[in-house]
Amino acid sequence: MKTLIICDDPWSFDLHGDTTFAIMLECARRDSEIWYCDSFDLSAFGATVKANATQLSVVEGKRPQDAFTIQSKQQIDLSDMDWVWMRKDPPVDAHYLQATLLLELVTKQTNVINAPRSLRDINEHLSVLQFQDICPKTIVTRSKQDIDEFAKECGGKCVVKPIEGFGGLGVFVYDPTDPNAGSILELSTNAGNHWTMAQQFLPQASDGDKRVIVAAGNAVGAVLRVPAKYEARGNLHVGGKAVASGVTAEDQKIVERVRPFLLSHGIWFCGLDIIGGKMTELNITSPTGIRHIDRLTKQNTASMMFDAILAAL
Repeated sequence: MKTLIICDDPWSFDLHGDTTFAIMLECARRDSEIWYCDSFDLSAFGATVKANATQLSVVEGKRPQDAFTIQSKQQIDLSDMDWVWMRKDPPVDAHYLQATLLLELVTKQTNVINAPRSLRDINEHLSVLQFQDICPKTIVTRSKQDIDEFAKECGGKCVVKPIEGFGGLGVFVYDPTDPNAGSILELSTNAGNHWTMAQQFLPQASDGDKRVIVAAGNAVGAVLRVPAKYEARGNLHVGGKAVASGVTAEDQKIVERVRPFLLSHGIWFCGLDIIGGKMTELNITSPTGIRHIDRLTKQNTASMMFDAILAAL
């Protein structure tokens, strides 16, 4: 088996929590050749897509220099790969979208996770609007007045977040009475030039934001991300604490609700963010959380994920 993982430089990984590293380790356990490249390394020669890639051997380790050993560097044909994982971190900018257009050319020759077309078409924040019954009250607007009125409808405050944001960056709890309210909306909407998303503030956020890992439409693990003191965001990138959490019956209902959507769009691996029984985001570009789940539960989430995807395909 041969696997290409398109990602940021592995020597920059924080191995303690990096899900791409967990995927690499599982590939090694399954005796797969492991290749990686950046999206910048992709090229198309007619309809043939190639990559200037590096072959790695991968072992468990605390530091990248302990975990990764370079075996070779060469240009490879993506159609020779059994699996291509698009794990390039956001932002989903013009470069990212162009890379998915190149990957679209090889979807009939190899398994690309997730489907390049869906990585282009499905916005991680806006996608929840298709599931009004399981998401918080949400609006998308450029108008400060709209957000002010929405905050009042939601009991006095709401959460504003950039549509193309990731990792909790640029997320604010908005209160119209806050002296910084005007600045928050100017920043969030770029002075009315960019759409921003406003969601009902869920008080349960202080107890944690649950990340449910879903593979081929099946929940394979979950972790609760609890905000640090004086912080509204539970994202691990901004200081949230990972706490053990199972997949509840309530979580399972949400997974079952979105399963047909995921499978029909070739989203084989994603992370659902759930607060107070409501889905707030659907993460499909570079979902994280596996290493934290494994450390807290002693399970091998990546193995469960691979098994679920293989069974579905």
